Amino acid sequence: MELMACVVLLLIFFALLGASLLKARRVGQSIRCVENLKAVGVAMRLYSNDHTGRFPPLETSGVDGKGAGKQWDVVLMDYLGFPKTSSGAFATTGGATTVYLCPSATPWPGTYPGQRSIAQVRQLSYGYNRRIADNSSNTGYAQMIQTPSSIPLVGDMEVPGYSNLSYFTFGGNTNAIWIGPTAANSKAVSYRHAGAANLCFADGRVSPRKPVGSLPSVTPSDYYPRGIRWLNGDALTVE
Repeated sequence: MELMACVVLLLIFFALLGASLLKARRVGQSIRCVENLKAVGVAMRLYSNDHTGRFPPLETSGVDGKGAGKQWDVVLMDYLGFPKTSSGAFATTGGATTVYLCPSATPWPGTYPGQRSIAQVRQLSYGYNRRIADNSSNTGYAQMIQTPSSIPLVGDMEVPGYSNLSYFTFGGNTNAIWIGPTAANSKAVSYRHAGAANLCFADGRVSPRKPVGSLPSVTPSDYYPRGIRWLNGDALTVE
């Protein structure tokens, strides 16, 4: 009887220990995600300073001499200390992922054609607010943003329809996924940190936000993060 009691106590102890370790791991992942987003936010502001206040375009199409088809994440590589080619990034990181991959995201399961050895450095799990890049006359320039504490630049993203799955956009790949108010872009926001998404705002602050509605939902606005505006003139979403 005493042996059975000891076994039961040990099982309870290990169950509680396992739960505590899992919780600590998730907290650590969220902290690393916040640091990643801060770094990307700094890179965006540095880029803006070098380009008359303009935030990166979604795609360069020859802008800045980077060549057509380069996505926003590629043009920021100089500011983050990574070469703009996937092979160069692989050599720089020793095969580790870049700051574009949230540690809580699910890595892309496949491999890019011919790039099996460097697939992991291509991972992208942060989305750029499409309304920043698409509106050069509204929010495309840092000095134009009227409420920088409520307009996100970048945030946790996943492939719509595939829970918590990251993507990749190095080199000439133009299949980036963004966040924003359209149906597809709103559903790309990933609430992977205890039901919240980490967002880096235009003022440089990173904050977790929960969704407006209950997910999953057929209504795109349910996927909007609470207390944000996508661009100037938008009403603040539900706090």
